[in-house]
Amino acid sequence: MHKSEANYLAYFFPKRMIWIDKKDLISIFKKYIEPNIIYSDLHVWLANNKNKSDKYKTEIEVLETNYPVLVINAFNKTANKDWNTVGVSVPFNLLKTCGLVWRKYEYKDENRI
Repeated sequence: MHKSEANYLAYFFPKRMIWIDKKDLISIFKKYIEPNIIYSDLHVWLANNKNKSDKYKTEIEVLETNYPVLVINAFNKTANKDWNTVGVSVPFNLLKTCGLVWRKYEYKDENRI
């Protein structure tokens, strides 16, 4: 998200697609999510998993409600390059509670994959 040059992010599901303004998502992340992640625990976990892909499950409190958070440590490799990414996965109801607005597109064709 931080290095992406996209203006919008699309999240695809079997029967719908969610369209989110990237700047709005970053704003919500910085205001509500990032301050509540316990980085001391996360740094210990990352140090212990520095050579493997793994997931770290935790919970954060935002606006007096607890939400699950999944931190994903992934090692990526192509023929010419190796790199590490760390992703933070949160439920959409957390984003909605924080005021994120998105467009939702429903698939009308039942045979569409």
